[in-house]
Amino acid sequence: MIRFANWRLPSALAGLASLCCLPAAAQSPWPQDTKNPSLVIEAIPFPANYMNMGAAFLSDGRMVVTNAAEETTNGEIPGTNANSLVTIVSGISGDMSALASKKIADMFHQPSGVTVVEDKVYVAERDGFYRINTLDNPANTGANKTKVIGWPTPEAGFQWVNGEQWHQWVMTPMYYGGKFYGPYGGTTQPGGRAGASATTSFSGAFLSWAPDGAGGLTKVAGGLRQPNGMTLGANGQMFVTDNQGGWLPACSFQLIKPGKTYGYKQMSGFKANWAETLPYEPPIAWLVDGVHQSASQPMYLDRGPYAGDFIIGDVNAPGLSRVNMDKIAEGTYNGGLFFFTGGFATGAVNRLTLNPKEDWFVAGTFLAQGDWPSGAAKPMYRVKFSAANLPFEMREIHSRQGGVEIVFSQPLDPASAVPASFSLQQWHYNRTVEYGCCIDQKGNPFTPASVKLSDDKKRLFIGSTDLAAASERELKITAAGIKSAGGGPLFQTTAYFTHNYQSTTAFDAAVAVRPAAAALPDLSGALRVSTAAGLRVHVSLDGAYRLSLLALDGKLLSAQSGRAPRDFAFPASAHGLRLLRIESAGAVFTRPVPD
Repeated sequence: MIRFANWRLPSALAGLASLCCLPAAAQSPWPQDTKNPSLVIEAIPFPANYMNMGAAFLSDGRMVVTNAAEETTNGEIPGTNANSLVTIVSGISGDMSALASKKIADMFHQPSGVTVVEDKVYVAERDGFYRINTLDNPANTGANKTKVIGWPTPEAGFQWVNGEQWHQWVMTPMYYGGKFYGPYGGTTQPGGRAGASATTSFSGAFLSWAPDGAGGLTKVAGGLRQPNGMTLGANGQMFVTDNQGGWLPACSFQLIKPGKTYGYKQMSGFKANWAETLPYEPPIAWLVDGVHQSASQPMYLDRGPYAGDFIIGDVNAPGLSRVNMDKIAEGTYNGGLFFFTGGFATGAVNRLTLNPKEDWFVAGTFLAQGDWPSGAAKPMYRVKFSAANLPFEMREIHSRQGGVEIVFSQPLDPASAVPASFSLQQWHYNRTVEYGCCIDQKGNPFTPASVKLSDDKKRLFIGSTDLAAASERELKITAAGIKSAGGGPLFQTTAYFTHNYQSTTAFDAAVAVRPAAAALPDLSGALRVSTAAGLRVHVSLDGAYRLSLLALDGKLLSAQSGRAPRDFAFPASAHGLRLLRIESAGAVFTRPVPD
């Protein structure tokens, strides 16, 4: 495993799709105006608003921001514009009274993300990936960029139809282990339907490339539709949000694994995309339609009261959701989805960036309108955590034998911990060619057969023979009757659980003592690879390790072990792209390698 949006139908057709395919019981309105009391949300006092497309931080604490000038009405590439620009912002800590910004580059078509590596600034643009030449008062801001690598262009055997590559560019690329990574859009018709042939052998790929572009683009995984961002999790795991449409009945949040497909494909009768025959990987969490319509960039929280969770915005709503992962095994997770916060006025949250040194993050917005970016320019926000005001809420959901376990942020009132306090409903997501369709509802909402409360009153087990895991299964939990030990109501009474995998762990009412997990070693720098004369690998580890060479579909081709730094040679192959995996002390790192 590598450690490592969505066009909406015209309103009349969107309503028809919902009536045909999505039962009303599966819907839940976004609580747009309900702000999490543990957050302090402040508009950043820029002199003008922007359509924010990315933010990152320099080592001295200054923020680099990239913004777009024009909305995308049909996904077309706009012309270059002096207001499609990159700025450096100082004074964003403290009271922001000394906030100042300077433009360092402009005349982009439509930048879609910014990345900082060792204080070098890189920008994703509609036609490729650029390095900013200087951060210090460039004489010509329009020329202050150098193209590192271009996104895919017409290839032999593919039809590059004007309009059908409209969303085929990379959103929010990130750097890890000496490479850049980013999700590249799949091929759709203008309007978002799947009735089109793949326009390139890279359609819908999760890509990697070198900082200088040498070696070109490498396909790591595929089957993406219209992803609008990625984030790095613990130990370099890489996560992407994708947007609903054909073959994708709801927006999704997924862990990228080399050699896997994430479900998007072309219609019958059209040229297939390259990843349709790869092994399928289900989403960690389905971002329920009605909660999310056009999911935007996710962000991993590595500290603070919600450490270990992810938050996700949406370009159709001024709020954030939170995803907590239920680990079944390494790389195998279910996902709980919770409403996290509103409080962004009418700005739809498109970009999220965590400050690397302080306990706050930045939310970049624009008007909730459907495509990205669209509508009017809106503020950017600084969001601080205030642990003193944490709400009473559902914090985690876990699969358990015979049911699910909910972890609450505060002890419960035992009198409210009864079956009648809960309403449950389940359905499966079915991938069809229809836009944003379909789910297969399983019966009506029902009350659980039993509940059990833990000794510390913070964990509750919901028992029911109906709550077994299945691929693409979604569980909606409504806990309207639950109260805290002090009599307070829940912050949000609704949660969702993507229950792909069944745990064999039974609920234990004893107070859960969770020892701190030992930090796994970061293996991303342990490999030095050369392909100049066959595949040669130098491993720079002192402890025991296992080095494996895999085909793209995960089939083991060769494996060797070692206990000290040494060189390995692997036979040449006609497969082209292969995967190199190293395992040591419980950690795993996988990277693609060409012959």
